[in-house]
Formats: sequence, C-alpha cells, structure tokens
Amino acid sequence: MSKTIVDTTYADGRALIDYLSNKGEVSLAQLYEDSLRKLLLLAAASLFEQVIMDALHGYCDKKTGSDACILSMVRIKVIKRQYFTYFDWDNRKANPFFALLGDTVGEQLKADSKADPMKQYMESFLEIGYLRNCMVHQNFASFSFDKTSAEVYELYKGALNFVDKVRAALS
Repeated sequence: MSKTIVDTTYADGRALIDYLSNKGEVSLAQLYEDSLRKLLLLAAASLFEQVIMDALHGYCDKKTGSDACILSMVRIKVIKRQYFTYFDWDNRKANPFFALLGDTVGEQLKADSKADPMKQYMESFLEIGYLRNCMVHQNFASFSFDKTSAEVYELYKGALNFVDKVRAALS
C-alpha cells in the first residue's frame, strides 16, 4: 500500500513535536505526543477496518458476478457494523476471521500467519485492534497506554503487511 493518512499524520505530528521541543515548549510537545499516539491508534484501526471491509466486498462482487441482491445482503448483514466481530480482540486471535473465510482462503491465511514475519505482522494488527477497543470503551480522554507515537507507528507499519496479505488473498 502506498503512503496512507496514517503515515502523513505521523510525519506531521513528529514535525510539530520537534518544532515545539526546539522552541523550548516541552510541555506542549508532551501534550501533543499524548494526543498523537491516540490519534495514530484510531487512524490505523479505522484504515484497517475500511481496507478489510472493502476487500471482502470486492471478493463478493467478483465471486457473485456483481449480483446486486447478494451484494446488498453481504453489505448489510456481513460487512456493515460487523468488523469488530471478525476477530477475538481481547485474546488477540485471528482464528474467528480465518474461519469466516472458509477452508480455502481462510486456511491459507491462517497457515501463512503462523510463520515470521507474518506472525509478527498479525500480532501487531491484533494489538492495534485490542488497544483501539480498550481506548474507545474505557473513557477515551483518560485512557492511558504505555506506547509512544513512534511505537504505535511501528505497530501500524507491521500490521499493514498483514492487512495487505488479507487484501491480496481476497483479490
């Protein structure tokens, strides 16, 4: 995947933090760092959700010959507001998602995700989803987690490889 909004947000955020730090505004730099890591986490999780949902829709479109009735059912009952049921976020497991994709696509993705580096990429993806759920369900403003914006961005870059693998498997 080419440069995303997450990449741009991180670069712009780091530039602002560096600027504030160089101007002696350490407190403001730290305040923005705290906001940036949350913003990156939400942006990454949201991007991944959209990419996977689009890939699922595209797969169904291709397999059904663009059947409007089936695509409507899939969009409403399989895709819309269902993404966060695809994975076991609390236990950081992708097996429910692999099972949804069946014996061919799902089993291949599962097998591919057992070996490094794909295993690490999948773990990064699941960590982002887990932290996103914790943050939005446990009082966003006061939610704290011990990752810097740089660490969140590194998780994102690894997780993006897993998402790209899913997209490729569904294309």
